[in-house]
Amino acid sequence: MKLADVLPSQYSFNIMEERANNVLKTFDYKYPDQIDIEQVCDYYKIKIKPSPEPDLTYSVCTGFRKGFIFFPKRMIM
Repeated sequence: MKLADVLPSQYSFNIMEERANNVLKTFDYKYPDQIDIEQVCDYYKIKIKPSPEPDLTYSVCTGFRKGFIFFPKRMIM
């Protein structure tokens, strides 16, 4: 038996992977270390705020392409 026999004949992307690839194309990023989270958040109208809990990180969607990302205060510059 060959590995090709058990693998699907065509690799299918999931929706989240397609969305991530669209973000990379929108900003013309080629490598992960080029990603500027502030630029992405500004584009999608996402606000970065300090978390009310010291070690809690989470996000809240407030509508299409809008929302908040909460980071611990020590992570926000």
